[in-house]
Amino acid sequence: MIDDLMLLDEVRGLVADGYEGGYWDFKAQWPEGAELLHDILCMANNLEERDA
Repeated sequence: MIDDLMLLDEVRGLVADGYEGGYWDFKAQWPEGAELLHDILCMANNLEERDA
């Protein structure tokens, strides 16, 4: 339960920041088709070796 709350706080903070970083992706609009797949693959291959 504590881990869920910590994750929720982290996600809320990243969304509030409104920009992308080394292990998270921010989109103002949901991508579609090949662009969505490309974004997913890029997040999985982050340079910080963290869950993305």
